[in-house]
Amino acid sequence: SANGFAKTNTYTAGQFADVAESAWYANDVKSAYELGFVNGKSDSLYVPEGNVTVAEGITMASRVHAIYNNKTIAEKTGGNWYDMYISYALENGMIKEGQFTNYDRNIMRYEMALLFANAMPESYFTPKNDIKDIPDVAETEDYYDELMMLYKAGVVLGSDDYGNFYATN
Repeated sequence: SANGFAKTNTYTAGQFADVAESAWYANDVKSAYELGFVNGKSDSLYVPEGNVTVAEGITMASRVHAIYNNKTIAEKTGGNWYDMYISYALENGMIKEGQFTNYDRNIMRYEMALLFANAMPESYFTPKNDIKDIPDVAETEDYYDELMMLYKAGVVLGSDDYGNFYATN
């Protein structure tokens, strides 16, 4: 569900040459693009089988936060393409100074989950599922509570039939 969000972009079938209309994720790519959460890697490629970097994860979470809170992300003024998103995430408490030392590395699944948990108010994540535990994530992990909140809200699902999350993938 995308409660509190409105479509701001128009997605055209075949817009991304590597997103087949029959792909299981095609509608999700379309929705995320239309809501302004993502762009492709280029105007014609999405790269759905690629990895997401820390910078890209922070960018997506920052966009979600800004749209939901009717805020503006400052325009790029030099440096890295993602600096404006890092600044926004820091200013809005989504990340902490020094939390990431390499924005170009692949982001881990638990880090991505935490970004989105921090991008929205806790009240946004209304429980819809009666999840008791996450098989491969110990309750002692620093991110367990946020991840459980996302599981219960249906935002995050396991990666297999058993509900394993594979947090460090």
